[in-house]
Amino acid sequence: MLYGNSTFHATDKLDLIAGLRETYEWKGGSFNQQQLGGIPLSVLSRSNALIAQTQRNAVGRAYFTTANVSNGLFSALATGAYHLTPETQVYATYSRGAKSGGVNLVNLPAGAPSTVEPEFVDNYEVGIKNAFYDNRLLLNASAYWMNDHNYQTTAASVANGITQTYLANAKSVISRGVELDVRANPVEGLTTFANVACVAEGIIIRIVV
Repeated sequence: MLYGNSTFHATDKLDLIAGLRETYEWKGGSFNQQQLGGIPLSVLSRSNALIAQTQRNAVGRAYFTTANVSNGLFSALATGAYHLTPETQVYATYSRGAKSGGVNLVNLPAGAPSTVEPEFVDNYEVGIKNAFYDNRLLLNASAYWMNDHNYQTTAASVANGITQTYLANAKSVISRGVELDVRANPVEGLTTFANVACVAEGIIIRIVV
């Protein structure tokens, strides 16, 4: 893994921050499954025996797979921060994150991939940070937009009444919203924290003392 991060003080109020990281990852493995034992189906009725045999054929069959993936992953960060006052700062940032690909070491349904592609996230964020009373009161607000490419998620295949799950890629996922954070230390030894997040799915409120 190679990485670097630097801050350039363009003026006494403007900071420019940049970071880069290159990571190489390799994953591999094998999965082996054999069907052993089980009660004789002859003790069941004909209809139940057919159902049981179908289920055994779906998930209890002998199965073997081996898979591996290797990825070179690039991540980056660029931020501009401007100090309106010693207590107040506004900023805008772009970042790209990456998650390596993976392998499906499970009994896979027909047509399911044995590997998944790496996942990449482009995040855009603007916000304001405030610190008052010698940092005893912090008030931060931000708005963000994340584009997630090749999102890794759990897929499901249903056949003959049997559900099989495995890891797969969704083409893209978008997450966006605004957040408000308040942190206060009113007296020595007491810390309070409140967070309100408005996302596309609704509103989340969290208060901690």
